[in-house]
Amino acid sequence: MSRLQGGASWRYPMIELACALGTLLIVWRYGLTLEALAMAGLWWGIVALTVTDLEHYIILDEVQIVLGLCGLLHAYAGAVPMADVALLRAHRIADRART
Repeated sequence: MSRLQGGASWRYPMIELACALGTLLIVWRYGLTLEALAMAGLWWGIVALTVTDLEHYIILDEVQIVLGLCGLLHAYAGAVPMADVALLRAHRIADRART
């Protein structure tokens, strides 16, 4: 006998729709790349984090770890400049502002 005798909650299709639409927008923006995979993972994690927090008032460590790993993958894919490059750019901008 199924545990879902009364049918599934309306939340589950909405969560699936949010994940699908977010993924579609990410793939449209980034194409089928490693960066898109990382961004989709971040999006799915944010949806999971939000839903879990709204329902149970907790933020799961597992979701935070996955979000961190997706962030590292995003950086590895070249989407985030390395710290020294970012500092060099900031220094150049500061020099331009002084002159």
